Amino acid sequence: MKSKKHRIKLSPKQYAKEGGARSPYCLTEDISANEQVQMEGTVGWREINCETCSNSWEEHVVLSGYASYEE
Repeated sequence: MKSKKHRIKLSPKQYAKEGGARSPYCLTEDISANEQVQMEGTVGWREINCETCSNSWEEHVVLSGYASYEE
C-alpha cells in the first residue's frame, strides 16, 4: 500500500462518518476496494485505491454481529 505525497483532506473519523465513499486525499468518489476483507479476531481491513489521485489506504472494519437469513 503506497500513498503519494498528497495532503489528507478527510480525517479517519470524517471518512468513517461518510461511509468511506470518498478518497481522503482528493475527495473524489472514484475509488475501488479489494473486496476481500482480511480479519484478525474482530478487526478487519482491506485496501482501497483512488483512480483519480492514485493514492491507496487501508479501510478498517470491526465485526459487530451478524444477520440471519431465514429460509
